[in-house]
Amino acid sequence: MTAQPRQERGVALLLVIWVLAILAALAAGFAAATRSETRLARNLLEAARARALAEAGIARATASLLEVDPRARWPADGSPQQMSFDGADVLVRIEDEDGKIDLNLAPTELLAGLCQELAIAEDACASLVSGVAARRRAAAAAQPQGVQRPRFGAPAATPDRQDAAFTTVEELRQLPAVDPASFARLRPFVTVYAQSERIDPAVAPREVLLAIPGVDPGEVERLLQARSAAAQTLAPLPPLTGAEAYLAPGQLHAATIIATARGEAGASFTQRSVIALSGQPLAPVQVLEWRQEIEDGAAQ
Repeated sequence: MTAQPRQERGVALLLVIWVLAILAALAAGFAAATRSETRLARNLLEAARARALAEAGIARATASLLEVDPRARWPADGSPQQMSFDGADVLVRIEDEDGKIDLNLAPTELLAGLCQELAIAEDACASLVSGVAARRRAAAAAQPQGVQRPRFGAPAATPDRQDAAFTTVEELRQLPAVDPASFARLRPFVTVYAQSERIDPAVAPREVLLAIPGVDPGEVERLLQARSAAAQTLAPLPPLTGAEAYLAPGQLHAATIIATARGEAGASFTQRSVIALSGQPLAPVQVLEWRQEIEDGAAQ
């Protein structure tokens, strides 16, 4: 008579232990889910903060370009500018499009020189140059006679017109010779917004200057050093012997602004914007491109 109650108590104890184990597992799972959701919310908050900081960096750089005094403007030669907002660092670079090689107008020998400077294979370079030339011929044949494309940023400008050989730099990827690695190397040094056959030596990157046929690398280095020293004094730059046909001073009308913000928790966000200066008091800036930079060089 006494064994049966003991067995019942043993079964009840076992059931209690199983229930406690199940409850403990559920509690642990709930706690883990709560921690994951909290971490996810924190990461989303940091990413949103980094994005807002990057956009603030672009706004600050744009305001700098509108300064009346040229000495108060940030340099537009791609040199980095470090800023700090609310305890976070923002790195901003301004690239004057006049310092790049225009895919629609620049001499093809500049493209060939750039390929050589960037160590792109000779056969791929030849295919790229011929592909660019073919697209230019096709665009010229399709364009009505006597029509000239206005400069970006001018009151009558229409940046979205489709009558150019290239309307965006990304269209360079459509050429069979341009693989992703080659495009990533070429992209920082080519443009569709300069709308000039020549490049501005005051803002051109080293790679673009070295792409000029027959240029003396020593003279390029001296020009870059003098350019850095003359940023505030606006002193004249030394010439590049024999490069006159490829160079022309310009006045900034379109620029790429790249801002990278890093938060305290390590979140990073890079925003790229291409803007045009219209010269109109009520609408001095026109946004031509606005995109988030992705690590592999693509954008969304």
